[in-house]
Amino acid sequence: MLLLLVRGTNQRTAHNLDLETEAAADDDFFGVASERGVVAVPGSESFTRDRLEKFEHLARSRDARVSDVKVIDAGFGTIRYDSDNQPSLQEFTKRDRSEKIVTERPGNGSRAGSFAPKHLEGADDGKPPDSEEQQTAYDYLRRESPPSSVKLDSKGFRILKSEIRPDLSRLLHTEAVDLLRKLVLYNDNDILVLNKPYGMLCHGPAPGVSDACVLTKLLPDLSSALYPRQDAKLYTVHRLDRDVTGVLLLARTQRMADMLNSLFQKHQVSKTYLAITAGVPDHLEGVIDMPLAEGEVEGAKRMVLNPKLDPEFQRLVPKFRKSFAAVTTYRVLASCGRAGYLELRPTTGVKHQLRAHLGLGLRCPILGDHKYSHLRRLAPQKLPGDMLDRLGIRQSKVRDAPLHLHARAVVVPEILDGRNLTVAAEVPYHFAKNLRRLKLNRN
Repeated sequence: MLLLLVRGTNQRTAHNLDLETEAAADDDFFGVASERGVVAVPGSESFTRDRLEKFEHLARSRDARVSDVKVIDAGFGTIRYDSDNQPSLQEFTKRDRSEKIVTERPGNGSRAGSFAPKHLEGADDGKPPDSEEQQTAYDYLRRESPPSSVKLDSKGFRILKSEIRPDLSRLLHTEAVDLLRKLVLYNDNDILVLNKPYGMLCHGPAPGVSDACVLTKLLPDLSSALYPRQDAKLYTVHRLDRDVTGVLLLARTQRMADMLNSLFQKHQVSKTYLAITAGVPDHLEGVIDMPLAEGEVEGAKRMVLNPKLDPEFQRLVPKFRKSFAAVTTYRVLASCGRAGYLELRPTTGVKHQLRAHLGLGLRCPILGDHKYSHLRRLAPQKLPGDMLDRLGIRQSKVRDAPLHLHARAVVVPEILDGRNLTVAAEVPYHFAKNLRRLKLNRN
């Protein structure tokens, strides 16, 4: 008995992604990433959507009040905004991490090429592939896994897991630390924000998992690398599942860690996720209000739905020691055939909440989620035929499909002298690739 509050119509239409949040005040600013670039805009209703869509229409304004706490990951580095609304690319050298600002406007080429520093433009610059001047995360990932390295099985079908970049299992401890340095989205005011890569555990250790795949094992060396002259320590304040990518917050001091932990426990931190789903909800948007409990399926622990029923029916439902209130707001951004592209905003923070609500509640499991694709058994996900065709895979190899769940943005309210901190990260390579294949990126 799924409690679903519907807001909208049954018509399946695509929506443009925005980062608006109720937690933001009228004078807060946020960043929006689009195919034409990355822009920062105020939350005022007087600004039209047309000004969001074209970077070049965002002119200098004398009364612009863009703060320095709006950060967007553009796939090739991070974009912050100066006081006159002009974007700038930040780079850090490996030796002293000193900051250099590039203020050139993007041209008409690709986003990566237009924003990249001049020494990254063009392939014939005479520098070796491991040159120290290649400072961006985009360049590092491109060098580690060339775009042409698409693996096929013996029958000519794609192997989707081969497109995960980078492959953490191939990295040494020092290489993993260096990778995290390149994936820093924000580093100021005792807060460090990372763009967590696929396959990295937030806590460990775990059997058969190397230290290069466990964040807590890397934090001491990461702290030494980022703050060489300080006796700093990094604290985890929340976590993402191993195969979930995106925005992850850390604290540099115990005081800041306590503040962030308190905000997370009170559900005051606004989180936005993106997911590709096998199936499209019947309603365009809604709120899933369904308690969860830790159950068991085929001898393995898994979160299960624990609906509130009338007393005469409650005896038919298994009893659990503890039930957790779980609320998720969803919105369909795009759909094509049986594939969906959803924006998710969890109000609560229950373990595997989004995966359970989509897979067991809406019956639209996340692509690559083999744990929550079946109600009463654990088995590889079964995809609709149109998704198999567009992805170029066969059903027997769907078990190798990676999870397509990404932490898109986090808004921490009034954490910096009454101002909100908003940080966003672009989807990883394999996620973006499959968005295009499934024709979900047209808007």
